[in-house]
Amino acid sequence: MCLLIPAAEVTRTNIFARDRGDGWQDLAYAMRLDAPTDVAMVLPLPTDPRAGAAAVRFHDLSDSPDLFDRLEDCFEVTQLLSVDSLSLPVVEVGSFDATFVPTADDFRAVDPRFRLPPAVWRAWPAMRGMSFAVFALRPGEHDVHPMGLSFRRADPTTLYFPTLHLHDGVVHEEAHFDHRLYAQSRTDRPALQRWRRSDGPLGAVGPLVDPDAPGWRLELYGTLPNTDVVI
Repeated sequence: MCLLIPAAEVTRTNIFARDRGDGWQDLAYAMRLDAPTDVAMVLPLPTDPRAGAAAVRFHDLSDSPDLFDRLEDCFEVTQLLSVDSLSLPVVEVGSFDATFVPTADDFRAVDPRFRLPPAVWRAWPAMRGMSFAVFALRPGEHDVHPMGLSFRRADPTTLYFPTLHLHDGVVHEEAHFDHRLYAQSRTDRPALQRWRRSDGPLGAVGPLVDPDAPGWRLELYGTLPNTDVVI
């Protein structure tokens, strides 16, 4: 799930997910954003609750704005957040301020402008069991350089893509998708049979990517069920 607070227009979404094989998953997320004001992007994450605040590590990918262009080449041949007494740490990762919200109750420590609308909690009550990465994005129309993080998964057998999106403050059963998903996995996953496989190892594409392993790509475009992708 990707939520933008307040509403904003998003196109050309790219998501990379890598199963590291140690209980952690790497995730990179990029998009084109058109926002009239400061925006927070909230990514719910299925983290291991036993890890607490140590369940997420942020990565600065500002030196790799072309990460997804380079990933695509592998297939073409073939301080905006405020805290209260809870003191959620805010870190700088490239062009963003980011914070990790371990539980739904901890959202009271986030700037009120960027808290999730009540309709979201009612529509997805299971989301209360998740953790959240919050990125503060600047206003205007621009390409957002990849946002990177690693998180310890509650279920280390799954690979998670936050594709369910809420960009206009309303919960929709269907939504317009303009997404490219990229995956690397250390285990065989039947779902990847419908993805396109790279011809060989991805090579030195950029941070978070295993250069010695192949990758898979899936395009999601048009009106589709508004859900996350889990393989």
